Amino acid sequence: MAYRLLLPIDVVEFIERLPVKTREAFLSAIHLIGRDPLGRSDALDRDAIGRRMQIAVTGDYALMY
Repeated sequence: MAYRLLLPIDVVEFIERLPVKTREAFLSAIHLIGRDPLGRSDALDRDAIGRRMQIAVTGDYALMY
């Protein structure tokens, strides 16, 4: 199954302002999440209403989806 990862524009703008090495790591992580959302997870959490949230750590940041 093909997945698409949609990001709010403020997240895209934030990523664009990061140093090149960090930005490339983020983009790589985003591509990996898009290919296999469950396979990229470093941790799991629950949101305020109990939905399962995947967490992928990239450098000093955590991507939650």
